[in-house]
Amino acid sequence: MSGEVVPDSVAAEISEVLCDGRPTGWPVFYDHDGEPWTQTSESYNGQPVMMSYSREVRFMVRQDVQAEFGPLVTEAEYDEYGAAMNAKLAREYAATGPA
Repeated sequence: MSGEVVPDSVAAEISEVLCDGRPTGWPVFYDHDGEPWTQTSESYNGQPVMMSYSREVRFMVRQDVQAEFGPLVTEAEYDEYGAAMNAKLAREYAATGPA
């Protein structure tokens, strides 16, 4: 992975907020694999710091996340895409019948 390394001091600020236990209200976005990325309240070099719960690199700036994992979309946009893909597959299946 390339790009900006989020400093430990920024990661520590994010961790402190999370350890507080109160809801953050931070928005969640999804990459092309459907993996969630939370946009934290912190920024680094003018870019929002994103947090992953499942990727190897936990903190990245948004620009680098999108360069590495594709555009980030909201849950509604991701669900809409999934529904459209399922409809397309259903139409193809109906046109060709069972294998």
